[in-house]
Amino acid sequence: LTFDLRNIHWIKDITIITTGILLTEEKVNALAAAGLSELNVSISAMDVESAKAIMGTKTYNIEHLKKIISYAAKKLKITIAPVWVAGMNDAELEKIIAFGNQIRCPVRIQKFCYNQFGRNPAEEMEWDDFFAKIKELEKKTATQLTEKKEMYTLEKTKEYPVPFKRKEIVEARIVCTGRYIHEKLCVARDRLISVPFCKKEKGNVKIRI
Repeated sequence: LTFDLRNIHWIKDITIITTGILLTEEKVNALAAAGLSELNVSISAMDVESAKAIMGTKTYNIEHLKKIISYAAKKLKITIAPVWVAGMNDAELEKIIAFGNQIRCPVRIQKFCYNQFGRNPAEEMEWDDFFAKIKELEKKTATQLTEKKEMYTLEKTKEYPVPFKRKEIVEARIVCTGRYIHEKLCVARDRLISVPFCKKEKGNVKIRI
């Protein structure tokens, strides 16, 4: 997929957003060779037990992740993107920033936001409070934690055609399971469609757009 994307004229950078838990040196080498630009890795705690609690699994291995990210930083651009979950990893953020500085990778902190399909382990912080705290961390750690607008350039392209009308009923072919329980990814008219609450495992399904 990365190799094919690299051959599309309009694509300048290719980034994978990942927890990194399945990365190996071999996979990093293969992705770099295929043309990957950047790995955006969610590391939300450096302490072993805190990292497991944040990720919601006892199998999460932060020590392996630190090692593989340090290796990947020599091959690719790495951005460390912790999710700030108020009351859970407040004390971990400075450690994460220090790790980013150590391997010379930028740290861009995300605000935890309520997700109807997520675990939601804490209350959501207000945006004004979040940005104020980010500024405090920047001063305390002498580290830039936000991007400058000038770093992003958008090129206007022709709008991709939409072959459906709202509330139209179409027949689509199930191609694989989605991210969530009972979600299926289907294809119709050369478009991929996410279909929630679909208990059918294969074949075609009628859906309302």
